[in-house]
Amino acid sequence: MSESKIIRVAALVLSDSEGRVLTVRKQGTSRFMQPGGKPEPGENPAETALREVREEVGLQLQPEQLIPMGEFSAPAANEPDHTVVCHNFRVTFDAVADDLLDQLRPAAEIAEIRWIPLEQLKPAEDVAPLLSEQVAPWLRAERSRAARQQLLEQLGAQLPVVAAPMAGGPSTPELVIAAAQAGALGFLAAGYRSPEQLAQQIQAVRQQTSLFGVNLFAPHPVPVDREKFTSYAEQLTDWAQRYESLSGTDEDDQVKLPEPREDDDAWAAKVQLLVENPPPVVSFTFGLAPAQDIRGLQQAGALTVQTVTSVDEALAATEAGVDGLIVQSHEAGGHSGTWSPQEWSPQDWPARIPPAQPGLLQLLSQVRAATDLPLWGAGGIGTAEQVKDLLHTGAEAAVVGTVLLRSDESGTQPAHQQALTQLHRETVVTTAFSGRPARALVNDFTERFTASAPLGFPAVHYLTSPLRQAAAAAGDPEGLNLWAGTGWRHARPGPAAEILRDLSDQLSL
Repeated sequence: MSESKIIRVAALVLSDSEGRVLTVRKQGTSRFMQPGGKPEPGENPAETALREVREEVGLQLQPEQLIPMGEFSAPAANEPDHTVVCHNFRVTFDAVADDLLDQLRPAAEIAEIRWIPLEQLKPAEDVAPLLSEQVAPWLRAERSRAARQQLLEQLGAQLPVVAAPMAGGPSTPELVIAAAQAGALGFLAAGYRSPEQLAQQIQAVRQQTSLFGVNLFAPHPVPVDREKFTSYAEQLTDWAQRYESLSGTDEDDQVKLPEPREDDDAWAAKVQLLVENPPPVVSFTFGLAPAQDIRGLQQAGALTVQTVTSVDEALAATEAGVDGLIVQSHEAGGHSGTWSPQEWSPQDWPARIPPAQPGLLQLLSQVRAATDLPLWGAGGIGTAEQVKDLLHTGAEAAVVGTVLLRSDESGTQPAHQQALTQLHRETVVTTAFSGRPARALVNDFTERFTASAPLGFPAVHYLTSPLRQAAAAAGDPEGLNLWAGTGWRHARPGPAAEILRDLSDQLSL
């Protein structure tokens, strides 16, 4: 067999002076005679074993303590042209088991530590099937690595981080330009802007850089129930009075709530603008872009990336022919890109608890197993360690938004930025501001209206717009849509380029 078809891993057995073997159960998986990890480039299997036991159980071991126990191989699961070779090692301690527990218990996330007689250790042939199953995701990631890298490389990006599109003000041309200066891709947010305003922003960015993208709201409106809309508007009338008291009693100064308004955010006009003046990449959210529009943008020279929140959405987007996927988890700040917002309606949640949703790494792994398209991960990312974990799980890049809300170049409202410094706050998924599920910092508005707000986008967005504008003018964070992901406490002031470089932590494409 050729070396290119061999995947090497390492496993380590720990035993005490009486021949008992250590078993660790971590995150639901029992670890003893199991693969300890895949060697990093330039690292031999023994080094891998030492690294993994340090990370798994917190023990610092030396190479001379390792006793080789041979190796065994097994076909990689569902990959007949690849073979997994496991290099096995053993360490025997002079102490008995009980005397070692104090060294082991502090290790993070260990649910159970116990010892078993050596004769109960699983033979290699019993471990081989499990080994091949665990290695299969690594192989899939390696196989599509070149394709994943090509997407950002085609765009000229140097860093594996992407500045997310944040509609409503936070995403500015200055923020996109700053991202490009750092070597990262940044997106303009076309949502809520007219085609003319979008064209102006594109021109401003293009004068400074060719590294940028544009995000569009896909035409996937959520019609509002008129009776529920009317009921909600009546509730909001009382809320509006808090701003009327600040602005005076003159009728022209009073907050006026609009009638129901439905539209598709000028989809056709914006697509036509981007076909005629294509940016390097166009992303879609809220629904699957029509296939003819995907093809039209690609033929004009733009790459296309679709936001997905589930495996089913990922499969549909892959079938539609997009060039890549943004895998967004529920931890993301602002609007969820879900194609099924009705599944998030707070009115249907028992005790207002949202339905269980996979975290970003779990969702990314599920999507990675279903498609070979390049993947960018989004949702709650605020540290360089999270970016590394995301890349190790099979993503090409991390998409970050909330962590940039306080940056020098963002257009975030001052009251919103101030709220992000108040560390006692928590986040909630709410439909109260827009009629679509969105994650925000808890404030008086979410507390009062999340349970009663109807689904209906963009009708509810337009309904609450005057209230949000009044809150911004008054500097009142309790009436603002304080969009924030679960990693919001990592948002900090400073140049966006510096924040993005720190998140990359010397990582590059």
